[in-house]
Amino acid sequence: MPCYRCECGETNVWSSGTSSSTALTWDLEGWCNSGSGWWSKPAVLPFLECNTAVSFYDPKRQAATERAEALLASHLTDAQRAELAAHGHFTVQGSAGGEYRISSLGVRRVDRGKEVEHLCCHPDQAYPTGDRMLAQKLWLETDEPAFCQIANRTRLGEAA
Repeated sequence: MPCYRCECGETNVWSSGTSSSTALTWDLEGWCNSGSGWWSKPAVLPFLECNTAVSFYDPKRQAATERAEALLASHLTDAQRAELAAHGHFTVQGSAGGEYRISSLGVRRVDRGKEVEHLCCHPDQAYPTGDRMLAQKLWLETDEPAFCQIANRTRLGEAA
């Protein structure tokens, strides 16, 4: 198991030390728990107490990430791949006719071109982002009502 070292001298960084009310807890595998779910360390780098770069390279995790991204790409249409590359998300039509945008940040329901709701539904374990995004895509395409029933939902924008 790799050991992550903060370049300011701290090893096995466990807390962000931020002044925010949400403490970030880090495990030895390189994942961060913000209190609302697990995120990879690169997503929270700005919150490091020492404000310096940290090395997180793990060859096994990198290989898993690359395999997951390739598998996701193989299940996307050309238009979805282009949308993901250009905008960081791709659009999916659900089995019941809903429209959704899937990104590394999660799933958003789209109504008349505007994101109106965030749906939080993902595996309990930390899987590569590409695998999570593919699971969400396939689930929405095959059983949109079940996905929406299980997901935690948050209204966005004016309707929030």
